[in-house]
Amino acid sequence: MATIVFFPDLAEGHLLPTFGLARSLADRGHDVHYIGLIQKRELVLKFGFSYHVIFEKEYPGEYMKNLKTKLLQETKHNINRIMDHIPLMVKDSTALDVIIDKIKPDILISTVFILLESLIAHYRYNIAQVILSPFIHEPAESLAAICAGQYMQLPVNTALAVMNFINKRKGRSLERIADMVAPLLEIPELILCPRELALPQWKYSGNVHFIEPSIRKDALGGGPSTLSPDIPKGKQVIYASMGSQAFLFKTLAKRFYSTILEVMRANEDKDWHVVLAMDSEFQKENPGVIPSNVSLYKWAPQIQVLSKSSLAITHGGLGTVKECIFCGVPMIVLPMVNDQFNNAKYIKHHNLGIEMDVHTLAAKELETAIRHLLSSSTIRESVEKMKTLFREKEGAQIGAKFIEGLIKNRGPGTVQQRENQA
Repeated sequence: MATIVFFPDLAEGHLLPTFGLARSLADRGHDVHYIGLIQKRELVLKFGFSYHVIFEKEYPGEYMKNLKTKLLQETKHNINRIMDHIPLMVKDSTALDVIIDKIKPDILISTVFILLESLIAHYRYNIAQVILSPFIHEPAESLAAICAGQYMQLPVNTALAVMNFINKRKGRSLERIADMVAPLLEIPELILCPRELALPQWKYSGNVHFIEPSIRKDALGGGPSTLSPDIPKGKQVIYASMGSQAFLFKTLAKRFYSTILEVMRANEDKDWHVVLAMDSEFQKENPGVIPSNVSLYKWAPQIQVLSKSSLAITHGGLGTVKECIFCGVPMIVLPMVNDQFNNAKYIKHHNLGIEMDVHTLAAKELETAIRHLLSSSTIRESVEKMKTLFREKEGAQIGAKFIEGLIKNRGPGTVQQRENQA
């Protein structure tokens, strides 16, 4: 049995996909822990894993109340860079040291959105690492190059503190940023998705590994449904959501919400029923009359809803896309930012649904798209084929076996013993 620590970034859409892999590792007998800020403790505990809080003094529970405002003021909406926690990680002694020394992990698993933090952890603890990517990126830049770019964007004092910390750990002065980030060329990257979903012409380095979709295990069993009893039996359920960060794109999200409600008001005689996840802030702004064929939720149990759905209308985050495929649900994708546009390309390429432009979305066009996808046997066949592949990959536990291989090759020894060997 190995001790495995997940050290993810804060975004919920990046944290949730780690739970499938974590559960696979735990089911195989490993001791799985999470480390992070207090704001994500309850969510991780809900999924049955140990959670260790760091930097609680600097980022207390109420900190997140003001974070939305800060994000709205940031053009890139980068939650990790808004919080200047990097100086905390390069101090001579940190709360993270205490936890690592107590747990004595065999491997540290971080995410691609906190590459600087991963690099610092490499120099600080000299333990095996894996970097998870919850999205399919194009194979252009290495993680080392991306990290170098992040380093260049740090405030001068923070950048100097990081460089001084690394020089001290290395026992010599590194002359180039490329030398500083070089360890990231050796740390394996695991993309939490089967390779078959990406575009076939993309070629990746040997250090990038596609694994299973890492679906949360509540998708695998039946379990009691939490769908509202007011959804009539025999209806075709359509799940609609713009994701947990819709508030960052308020105008576009409002356009979508008003359009889907307009469509459903005009089709109350049809056998369609929409489960619409709408942030409470949008609900407060009076979205208008909610027709009888719409069930409105502040938050919906997405996997359970998808397991009963005939269609999903989504922003196209990879987590939602994977869950739609896993449940065999065709998609209308309305990408708004980042990898969502590439995800729409994958869906179009594999005939799993269609892409629409949320900027110009009109009720008539959306209604036509809904009719098409609910009746298209060709798209449904493509979705079923990809669903079968996804479930086979999930059952194979590729990621868990890869991590076990890394731990085995790394060999035994405590963190302190490894530092002495370095």
